[in-house]
Amino acid sequence: MADKRLIAPEYTNSQVAHAGNMVRKGRITDRCEEIIENWRSSHNHVLNTWWVILFHRIQKLKIDATAGQRLKRRSTIYDKLTNRPEMPGMSLRRMYDIAGCRVVFDNEEDLYFFRDSILTESRFKHKYMKQYHKDYIRSPKDSGYRGVHDIFSYKSDVGRPEKWNGLYVEIQYRTKYQHAWATAVEVADVIKKSRTKFSAKADAKQNEFFKYASEIIARVYENHTSCFPDLADQELVDKFKKINNEIQLLDLLHSVNKSNLDFRDKNKKALILRQVTNDGEVRVESEAFKSTSEANSRLYELEKAFPDDNIVLVKADNISDIKNIFRNYFTDSKAFVSYIKEGIKFLSAGKRAPVNKSPRHKQRKQLFLFD
Repeated sequence: MADKRLIAPEYTNSQVAHAGNMVRKGRITDRCEEIIENWRSSHNHVLNTWWVILFHRIQKLKIDATAGQRLKRRSTIYDKLTNRPEMPGMSLRRMYDIAGCRVVFDNEEDLYFFRDSILTESRFKHKYMKQYHKDYIRSPKDSGYRGVHDIFSYKSDVGRPEKWNGLYVEIQYRTKYQHAWATAVEVADVIKKSRTKFSAKADAKQNEFFKYASEIIARVYENHTSCFPDLADQELVDKFKKINNEIQLLDLLHSVNKSNLDFRDKNKKALILRQVTNDGEVRVESEAFKSTSEANSRLYELEKAFPDDNIVLVKADNISDIKNIFRNYFTDSKAFVSYIKEGIKFLSAGKRAPVNKSPRHKQRKQLFLFD
């Protein structure tokens, strides 16, 4: 069996783009699926390279952060090609987040310090795609999403195969507060079968709930604003309580917390997580693998057999990191619920939580050369 970490693109850019266009038109053939699966699997090599870069950088800088990686689900690729009105003309060849790494930090200062260290590394060979950089902390999305996204184009070392050169990886940086919010959005979409993450298809009241929640978290814990910067503290609290009383979402998120994965073999760090929903109950089924090739083969089988399930191949250094980075798969919104309840108390008293400062904030250089 070929090692899928070493699968390289077998088709031309025009063939990849054509396969994506066929999906958009609803004319999915076996040939299209073959091209798309090869294109997706070829990103594994890039993904693993970047995860090692991020993991080693966390260790080198001695930052309290968690890194994880995931390969984009086939169903999500198809959805992005066909059902995203906010992205007209999306091309498979230009889909920059098929390979994705996420790093979650304790605080914003560590986030930017870490990102600076990546961007200013003189020996760094991968191309930073400045034009695709998004800082949703400084400029939050209308939905309330906050975080920083960077895109890099892969470049191999001198003397190494160049087959993967030009493939993209997306790096997402979030604080634990931003991550808690984003996780809760995905959990709510699973249990309520909504599409808040894709705002064009969102339930209007659920969307409003999360926008107010984003403002509460940003204001109380990070000394920022989000989508409602002009609201007074008490007005924000009142509006959040009103919408929550209507849809009772906070209690629902609190009631479905389930982090039931038992993962004892430390030698197996590649996991397939499958979310199964029956009669409103969500459970997680998992399979662990020692090699990426085994995991990819099984992933393809499961996606074919269960096209409606949320199935993803993930990797992190240990089970604790997996549970943290991919909380949404375990319907784990404990942190979000806690932040909101505590945040309401702070705002009602006209106070803020102490900002979680990094001990290295005094030594951090202002090196936003690529912003």
